[in-house]
Parts: sequence; C-alpha cells; structure tokens
Amino acid sequence: MSGRFIISLDFELMWGMRDSQRSGDYRPNIVGAHQAIPCLLQLFERYKIAATWATVGLLLAQNKTEMQAAIASASEATEGQDPHHHALVSYVARQVGDDARNDPLHFGGDLVQQIISVERQELASHTLSHYCCLEPGASAAGFVGDMTAAITLFAQRNLNARSLVFARNQLAEEHLAALPALGIYNFRGNPSHPLYRERPSGTLNRGIRALRLADSLLPLTGPADANDEPAATPLNLPGSRFLRPWSPSWAAIYPLHLRRIRREMTAAARQNSDYHLWWHPHNFGLHRQRQLHNLEQLLQHQRSLSEHYGWHSANMQECGEAVQQPAVSPG
Repeated sequence: MSGRFIISLDFELMWGMRDSQRSGDYRPNIVGAHQAIPCLLQLFERYKIAATWATVGLLLAQNKTEMQAAIASASEATEGQDPHHHALVSYVARQVGDDARNDPLHFGGDLVQQIISVERQELASHTLSHYCCLEPGASAAGFVGDMTAAITLFAQRNLNARSLVFARNQLAEEHLAALPALGIYNFRGNPSHPLYRERPSGTLNRGIRALRLADSLLPLTGPADANDEPAATPLNLPGSRFLRPWSPSWAAIYPLHLRRIRREMTAAARQNSDYHLWWHPHNFGLHRQRQLHNLEQLLQHQRSLSEHYGWHSANMQECGEAVQQPAVSPG
C-alpha cells in the first residue's frame, strides 16, 4: 500500500469551545470560519486534495427544536444521568439561537452543503455534541448514545459517516470497541509518543502544552507515526501534526513550524508512509489570507512530492476503502 497525505478538519464551530473560559474570545474565530471554509474548499479543489471534515452532528440541525430533540435522544442511553448531556440541555436553552439565520456560532448546515458539493470531501463524525470521552462523568454508554443520535441526524440529511475524529482526541479501548456497531470503520488516533497520549483536559497542563508547542517547531519526538496495523478494524489513521494557526505574536518563529511539517511530509513520502495533518476550520477564522498562504505552501509541497514519489492525497474513508472494509450500513 502506498503512503498517503491525509487531511482531517475538526469542524465544530462553538460546540468545541462551549465549556471553555475562552469561548467569548473565540467568537471572531468562529464567525470567521464561515468565510474561511469556502476558501479552504477552493484550495483543495485547486490542488486536488481529498479531505475529511469531522463534523459535530448538531451543526446539521435546522433549528433549535430539532437540536434539543437530538440531545434528548442522546441522553436516553444514560437515562439523563450523563453530566455532559445534562449541561448541554441548559447551554442550548440559554446560548443557542432559534436557527442559522440568527446564530452562526452553532448552526452549520449551509457550510455542510458547500463541503459535500466538492469532489472527494468526506463528511465524517465528530460526535453529536463534541462528546469528550475522558472527562469526569463521561461513560461508554454516554458516548454510544451521543454517536447514535449523531448518526440519526446524519441519516436525516441523507449522509452516512464512516469515519470519526474523537472530540479533543480523547478515546479508550471501550470507545473503539463500540465503533463497528455504529458503522464507523476509521478513526484518527493519537501519536504513540507519551507526550500525545490520551488524557482529560484538566491534566493538560502548561508544561505539556509547552512541550507540544516546542515539538511543533523542532524534532523532539522523532518521526511522525503511521498506521502499523493496516488491516485492523476500526482502522487507526493517527494524526501526525496539528497545523497551528498563525498569529502576529509568534510570526517570527512560525516558519519553523512550516519547516517541521514540510520535512515530515518529505520523510513520509520517501518512506512511502502516511502523514496526517489536522486542524480546525475556525483556526483560519482570523488572519485568513496569511493562513491560506501558509497552507498553500504545504499543498504545493505535497504536489511536488506526489510528482517525485507518487505520494497522493486521500481522505480517511478512502484510506479505509483501500483495505477493503465491509460496506455495512448502520442499523
């Protein structure tokens, strides 16, 4: 099997930030994502890039009533005792508008339609409600209920998710074991280095964040991971590198980040292995033109590597199809 350049995007808008103390500061980023996504799609079309858009299911809701019904359905799996869904009910009642016209932070159906209209753009799952599997009170039953409601909402839009990106990259074996029954055959795992192991948000301290930042600039953890069990189900397509957003505060060192990624891409192409780059669309919500310019440099590099090594672009579902996964519809 030849190596592939994989891109996945955690498409969540405000659902990924709703429990953060910085959620108010992120409003301009989230609003800006509505302008950034069409620009990203244009770049992907220009460079013939396949990409996976891991989408929070609630973004597909047409109105607040449909959103609340989906959350109630997810909550049934734990008889309303899951603290995530309990808090979500209150959040939606207080913070979410009636529909997309008056709330661009929580609705994204129009963006979804733009995504699926572009060739080789996969719409995957990012759970229904950005369900974080390792946070206090989370459970396997809560995760399955959340995913079941997400799959139902997808089906109501004639969509079928085959791939999953876990919220905040939090997962354990019990969550992986549940995926085939949900019709999910591919997931984005974490790098194997201890620096990137799965952990609750509360344990992601400043020291770990600083080391991860340093590793994004300099080769502290060695080469990026590639999937070493290509026939396993569900198929692990581990993330290799988070494309960090550009900002004026670290403009002087950002070229180191791009150089780190380019060198990893080159190494993967030469070794005929996978390289999985990921980010959030709202990371391009500010400084959009600068961010798009940086991304285009990487896509130009991928095109050059494709010409020299046959190192091609693939989304997560295409990677799964390459190992002949069963075409089973979720029941």
